[in-house]
Amino acid sequence: MRKLAIAVLLFVLANAAPSAAASLTFIPRGTMVDSDAILDIVMAPGQQVSFTIMVNTAGLENFERLIAFSYVIDYDGSELQSAGAAFDIERMFPVIGAPDLSASGVIISHGTSATQPLGLPPNETHTLDIIRFTAQPGLVNNGNSDFSITVVAATAFELGSGAQRSVLNLFLDNRQQMVEVQPIPEPATWLLAAFGFVATLMRKGKAMTARAPLVPLQLRHSRSALMCRAAVPAEQRRRKVSTQSMVAMLWTLVSSLVAQPAFADPITGPIWDTDTIDQLVLKFHHGAVDELVDSHVFRSEVSPMGFWEFENLTIGEFGSGISDFDAVTVTGRLFRHVRGPEESSKGDPFTFFLMIPTTDFLFSDSLSEDVSHPGQGHVDRWNAVLDATLQPGSRGEIKNYQLTITATHNPVPEPATIIMVGVGLACVRRRLRYR
Repeated sequence: MRKLAIAVLLFVLANAAPSAAASLTFIPRGTMVDSDAILDIVMAPGQQVSFTIMVNTAGLENFERLIAFSYVIDYDGSELQSAGAAFDIERMFPVIGAPDLSASGVIISHGTSATQPLGLPPNETHTLDIIRFTAQPGLVNNGNSDFSITVVAATAFELGSGAQRSVLNLFLDNRQQMVEVQPIPEPATWLLAAFGFVATLMRKGKAMTARAPLVPLQLRHSRSALMCRAAVPAEQRRRKVSTQSMVAMLWTLVSSLVAQPAFADPITGPIWDTDTIDQLVLKFHHGAVDELVDSHVFRSEVSPMGFWEFENLTIGEFGSGISDFDAVTVTGRLFRHVRGPEESSKGDPFTFFLMIPTTDFLFSDSLSEDVSHPGQGHVDRWNAVLDATLQPGSRGEIKNYQLTITATHNPVPEPATIIMVGVGLACVRRRLRYR
């Protein structure tokens, strides 16, 4: 089991870790579903997939900027149909012209403009574009690429001297990425293996805590208290954390194979409780976790008033038929403030992952983060909370759970204001010292 866990961990890291060299990549990367060498994304006809294109500028000199960049998109039109695109996501590297994605082989070029003249700095990763496709009835598993991107040109500009040079050679090792889109396989090819693996992991977690008494856990990092097994030896606690981490990684693999299975129960949401230019309250609510494996996927949602948006939200569930514990995971990608009171452009993205029970067997998990909003300047303060209510008398069976995502607009003080406050505090301190 330890060797299997290490193998899965290495697989996930190999497919999720960003490259240290200059690169052009997209997500989702896909997973290894069959025996051929190319990664796969499993879809059903009519489903949509959004590829987020990112460039890494590692290898540029400190005084250089990437000022021109082109890549070509190839896709199999018999399996994928263009469903639109969003270019220059970060508003830092304008797209040149109006790329037509109705056919394969289109070249997408980014450059500078009068309002965005600096290009991209070195040793950073930036989101360029989001390309969307709809799966067609002709999906087939043939081991061939169905979507690929390839770097064809890259030019750097040296600040000060004004010299330009081609830096295409920096991308040679990571110049192309591809993925195959294939139909949903029979459940027996992957569900049984997933169930067995998760059941073994959860039984191990149960055995590690079976002999310890129930005691209340204290609040830590704003997470709710929960009756949980305590007095677990240090080695067993480390193994328990590893078990929960493996469950999270396994769900990432399983949910990437099937985005919306036929047996998925309804979920209430998205509920846009608050949707103003400076505040967001977004909720999702679900009852009991009844299925062995279930998922709910939301893509490319924009708030009714148009102030907030997100690209992808995947909620996965493991029912207690696998163990004594129900489990829920949430992956949110590219949540953004579309525009603020002072800014007409989008804010930086907020991405998060939550899981219950947590590594401490808590049934509440949360993540908070401040992200910048370029333009006039303010900070978007995001918070995501996943809470569950347990069935009466149960220590791991979920009665219902709720996901709440909030964001607030927080203006950044003007420099003059900061200076005046600083001077005022210095004066007060000086007066106190001479009393």
